[in-house]
Order: sequence, then structure tokens, then C-alpha cells
Amino acid sequence: MDFDPSGERIATIDKHGKILVSDVNTNTAIFGISSITFDRGTTIILIVAINFVGIDYYNRVRWNRIPGSPLIATKYKECNINLIDAEKETHLFTETAIMDCRSNLI
Repeated sequence: MDFDPSGERIATIDKHGKILVSDVNTNTAIFGISSITFDRGTTIILIVAINFVGIDYYNRVRWNRIPGSPLIATKYKECNINLIDAEKETHLFTETAIMDCRSNLI
């Protein structure tokens, strides 16, 4: 999990790669999104119900440290990375990037 630079929103990710962005002040969910990557490399974006169970060591979310930036970096399934635009509530890239699985950059 990670807070945005202003401390007003928090992003969390579960072991299935489902991401939830919530407002800290009102204790309400702003949006949830899930990325499912198939073998052919296509990413499908789904709006999901708020049903998050479990935490996975390899899944991570990090807000951009520039105040006012809506970008959230995501890493899931150990090697897949993408960026989420929190204002548009969608992924920035249509295909996820695959990085070195041993990397712990985000």
C-alpha cells in the first residue's frame, strides 16, 4: 500500500492484482481496478467489486512522488508492471511491461 504525496488517498493491491484507491479523510473507495494479462500479452481492464482478500509480497503499488500527479506504478505477478492514471481510473499502457522478476524497484 502507498499514500499519495498529499496523504489524502491510499492505493492498495491484493494477491490477485486488484487495486483499490480510497479517500483517507472520508474512508470511502474512489475506484477499484484489476489487470488480467493473458499469454498473448493483451491486458483487459475490469472495474471490480470491492472484495479484497490477502496480501502478496510481490504485488506493489507506489504513487508518483510529485504532488498533484495522478500516476500510480503497479507491479503484480512478480514481473508485470504498468502505470495507472488515478484521475481517468485506467491503465496508462494497454500492454503490461515485463521486467526482471528478481527486481525490487517499486
